[in-house]
Amino acid sequence: MLNNTYAYVRARWVILVSIIGFVAPAFVFDLNQPLENAVYYLVSYSLIGLLLWWIWGRNLESKDVFGTVPNGEEAWICLMLGTPSVCAHYAGKYLLFVPLSFVVPQFVSWWLFETSTTLFDMSFTREAMLVNGLMAFNLVILVPIVEEIVFRGFLLHRWCEKFGEKRGVVLSSMLFSIIHKDILGNLVVSVIVSVFCLHRKSLVGPILIHAGNNLMVVIVVLFVWVVGGEVVGPLAASTVEEFRSGWWFGAFTAVVSVPWLYWFVKTRLLESNASC
Repeated sequence: MLNNTYAYVRARWVILVSIIGFVAPAFVFDLNQPLENAVYYLVSYSLIGLLLWWIWGRNLESKDVFGTVPNGEEAWICLMLGTPSVCAHYAGKYLLFVPLSFVVPQFVSWWLFETSTTLFDMSFTREAMLVNGLMAFNLVILVPIVEEIVFRGFLLHRWCEKFGEKRGVVLSSMLFSIIHKDILGNLVVSVIVSVFCLHRKSLVGPILIHAGNNLMVVIVVLFVWVVGGEVVGPLAASTVEEFRSGWWFGAFTAVVSVPWLYWFVKTRLLESNASC
């Protein structure tokens, strides 16, 4: 059981290892350069994964780390949940930050635009192909595995053991959401994924959901890259004013995400006869 693998490890040590993995490589790479930023992601997440494995996972089998493996249908459903997950992030971003932009516009501008680093190279060069391919690998493969092990593996199970299931889900989801810019959407999706992880006793489903989410992000970014920001204004907003004008996009993504996520919760979490 995943609880036996993760619940005994203190959360503070997992968080410390994760911070070390993020901070140490930052002294080596220039994060304002797309290629170095892509290599930084590769190094930092690999370092976190290796440290976690070296300290706590060397004597474990894959089933101890990842739990049960979903069948083909369930795996496909989890992967496809990346679409409403991304839509929920956009919907949550507009729902939270559009009202805030009228109260604290400087903070919204700083949070959404000024603190962003360049993940993809939007030029049509060989280096851009390398950067974008490496970053796509990071986002779709490496990041989902490492983050799910940290948040849905160690932190979720540790805090469920210590504080109870409800508080464990909320605390781990809150921490997960605040390290991402789309706080509200990430919080909602993280709660759903955390409960799914506990019910299925598996990290494979959450990893697939996370991978599907990040794959959709990559597709959206490449779409903006190819067709241009003028065609997809809300996706390429860089000022508070441009962000506000895209409120309709937030409404559209809510229409897409809410019914889909409700269906997933109803069929995969609430119905006891849902297939595993």
